[in-house]
Amino acid sequence: MNQACKLVEKGIEHYRIRSLDDAAAYLVRGLEVDPTQSEGWYFLGLTRHSQGRLAEAEEALTRVIELQKTRLLAAYKRRGYIRLDRGSLLAAAADFSTAIVISPDDWRSHNMLGLVQIEQEHPCRAAESFRQALALLPANADADAREISANLARALRLIDPAFVHAEVVAVSVQ
Repeated sequence: MNQACKLVEKGIEHYRIRSLDDAAAYLVRGLEVDPTQSEGWYFLGLTRHSQGRLAEAEEALTRVIELQKTRLLAAYKRRGYIRLDRGSLLAAAADFSTAIVISPDDWRSHNMLGLVQIEQEHPCRAAESFRQALALLPANADADAREISANLARALRLIDPAFVHAEVVAVSVQ
């Protein structure tokens, strides 16, 4: 077990026996060594709350949420990719939709949801997902913009076979 884990565990032990000052000291030291210890932030939040230090408690618990949000987002997206590869379209769509709820500004999740929606034969929904991905895309992501524009063109061609790809470029540049 690494040093940060030992310190956090010692802090948790002190929290459980209500030795709050010692708990806080161990937890703070553990988090200084490894600030990615979400359990340490959680118990520091509980400790600070018990001490009546509400702003510090809120800050610590916000750190837990941010750490977990990043992990959850990555896990839902990865599982969505796997489910898409396995052909589980409903499950993949659910995972990418959940990723969007966790992080609405994640353009990659919108793009992947659009790809799943094309496979589900929902081109109108897919087109909207691709439009959202384009709107969220950073300005310097030209290669990604071309890929998403091509995905949007594919969705629009499924809606109307007469659609021409050049129209997507004009839409995505505006």
